[in-house]
Amino acid sequence: MTDRVEPRDLDRAVTALHKGHVVALQTDTVFGLAVDPENTEAVNLLRRMKDREADRPIAVLVADERQAADVAGSWPWHVYALADAYWPGPLTVVVPVAEPGMLRPVQSEQGTVGLRHPDHAVVVEIIRRFGRPVAATSANTAGTAPLQSSQDVMTAFSRWADQLYVISQDSESPGIASTVIDLASRWQIEPREYRDLVSGSGDGGWPTVLREGAIDREMVRSTLCRAAR
Repeated sequence: MTDRVEPRDLDRAVTALHKGHVVALQTDTVFGLAVDPENTEAVNLLRRMKDREADRPIAVLVADERQAADVAGSWPWHVYALADAYWPGPLTVVVPVAEPGMLRPVQSEQGTVGLRHPDHAVVVEIIRRFGRPVAATSANTAGTAPLQSSQDVMTAFSRWADQLYVISQDSESPGIASTVIDLASRWQIEPREYRDLVSGSGDGGWPTVLREGAIDREMVRSTLCRAAR
């Protein structure tokens, strides 16, 4: 999913990220705001723009599964299953970071981050040119609906214009947020343990669906059940 974007726009977006600025861009879910997740000042700027709580984690977008493995380390079977089924796409998985200091500005208090591989060529190309993952969240302020166009973003965040680079694209994002699931609480669960967990009805309480979006919880359960056989 993508509109045509000139190479110079991609380069300007990458330059903005390196400067610690915010990049507004269309994604495969909702219009997003992205920053360098290792830059504390940039992450704090993003939080101020969104009026977002300081302790609320921000998801991380990766260009490929290699970048995801760099963040989470060796993947257990359930991550492979979900990534194979839904990446690239609208699924965010909450995982423990491999190194305690990694992505510190966007970590949760439990040492976890949400990872997603977006199905959007422009976003992926920016991440590749940047050379590492980016932190991204919906383009809106706390308690309001996500914005749907570059013009809406420029208007809503006009006071931050000198620290915001907006990639203008003709079409709108789909407007359906990603599903967010927490895998970290039973990171090392074995397939047999999972089968026992879901032997009755329901999903056994794991993984926790923090937000149900484009992928519903039954799809997640079915995918894991097939992988655990």
